[in-house]
Amino acid sequence: MPLLRTVVGDGVVVGHAAVFGSPSEREVTYVVGRPHWGRGIAYRALAELIQLEGTRPLHADAAADNAGSIRVLEKCGFAVTGRSRCSAHARGHEFELVHLTLS
Repeated sequence: MPLLRTVVGDGVVVGHAAVFGSPSEREVTYVVGRPHWGRGIAYRALAELIQLEGTRPLHADAAADNAGSIRVLEKCGFAVTGRSRCSAHARGHEFELVHLTLS
C-alpha cells in the first residue's frame, strides 16, 4: 500500500513525499518546489517518511546530476548501490541514474 504525505514549509504546501511498491521492492520519492530548496525541507520530509515506513530495504533513484537530491538521500542513510542509463521525456535525452538503498 502506498504511503503519501504532503510536505509543508512555512505554512504552505511545497511538495510531497511517498513510499510505494510491493513489500520486497519499496521505493521512496519526494518533490519539493524549487523556491524551497536548500532549507532542509526535503531532508526533514524524507526522514519523517522513512520513520513511518518500517519496511527495509527501501530504494530510491536520482539523476546523477541532481547532487542535492543524492545528498538528501545519503543524509537519510541511503547508500549508492548502482548506476544505469535512462531517458525521460522531460529531459529530451538519455542521462545517468543513481540507485540508492536504505538497508
